[in-house]
This record gives sequence, structure tokens and C-alpha cells, in this order.
Amino acid sequence: DALLYAMDKMAEYGIEFSSEGLDEFAAELLAINAMDEKPNIPVMLSALPREAAEAISAALGSEEQISDPTAVAEGCIKTIVGAQLEEKINQLASIMERDTSPEVRSEYMRLVKMRASLK
Repeated sequence: DALLYAMDKMAEYGIEFSSEGLDEFAAELLAINAMDEKPNIPVMLSALPREAAEAISAALGSEEQISDPTAVAEGCIKTIVGAQLEEKINQLASIMERDTSPEVRSEYMRLVKMRASLK
């Protein structure tokens, strides 16, 4: 459920996993879950690039400490979206030093409002 929630929110905000292979791993995990089958994580990890396999292994190793995976997923999504928005806001602030058009200002304000809504 948490993975489905995270992937839905990621699509909503246009976020992609930063490491190659994570999208494929998540999609495969969802497909296996939809068929009510148990995933063979070691086999799935072996098909991934090393960086992605290590990131997933680290995340799976901490799974026992998570009491509400959906809340954790939501927090992660907000952090990722917030960081992306912050980068775009800073870029627009720089652009606004030389371009004061209404379109640039409007986009800047839209992103600032979106960032505020994440909190």
C-alpha cells in the first residue's frame, strides 16, 4: 500500500527515482503484489544496477523500524518535492533579477505556494 501511495504521489508531482533501476523495481514489486505473490527480493535485486540494489537493500534493512510505511512514504515525497521546488524557486529568483515579466513572477509565486502547501 505504501509503495502504491508513493508511486501515485511521485507521478502526481512528476518525481522519478534518482537511481537507475528503482522505477523498474517498484513497478515489478507492485505487479507481484497485485497477483498476491511473494516477491523474491534477492533475485529482483540481482537484476538491478549495483547502486540501486544497495539503496534498496539499505531501505529493506531498516523496514522493521517503520511502524507506518505510508506516513514514511509521504514524508519522503514531501522532502523530495520540497527540494525540487526549492531548486526551481532559486532558479526563478535568479531569472527575476533580469526578467520581471508577469509570467516569471506568476510561476515563481505558484512554486512558492506549492512548497508552502507541502508543510
